[in-house]
Amino acid sequence: MSDEPQELLKQRVRVSFDFDITCNTAPIINSGSNDAAKAYDMALLKSFLVADKGKLMMLMVDQIGMKLGYHPESFMEDFLPQVNVEPHELFKPAINALADNEKQFWQEVERDTEIIEHTSCLSLSTEGIFECFEATFKNSSYRLLGEQEHE
Repeated sequence: MSDEPQELLKQRVRVSFDFDITCNTAPIINSGSNDAAKAYDMALLKSFLVADKGKLMMLMVDQIGMKLGYHPESFMEDFLPQVNVEPHELFKPAINALADNEKQFWQEVERDTEIIEHTSCLSLSTEGIFECFEATFKNSSYRLLGEQEHE
């Protein structure tokens, strides 16, 4: 008998998970920020929800990864390398769609490249927006490709 490893089986399996994603403004409203900061956060959140559905989908996928127990960066690297949830990438269309005063505020935050503990000012400033989103597991299914799905 040979001691060489042999591949005995190779099958492609599709596993699907369904999640409900909710956006709740409580993290912004209940933050310790002043009213002006809350207003800027709310403006960016509302703009983000409509500015670019692809970017919104990326943030929702990020939330699903966290619900599955992954650190966001490792989830994206392992399973969805095409998804980029860096705030500069994610919020750019929403910032550009804001009204003049809010747009100017967020563009200044975006341009501020000062790094605090390896985190950009935009990353720190948008943490509350990320916290507004939550994924709730609803259903799962699996199947060998070419066979009937099992729930």
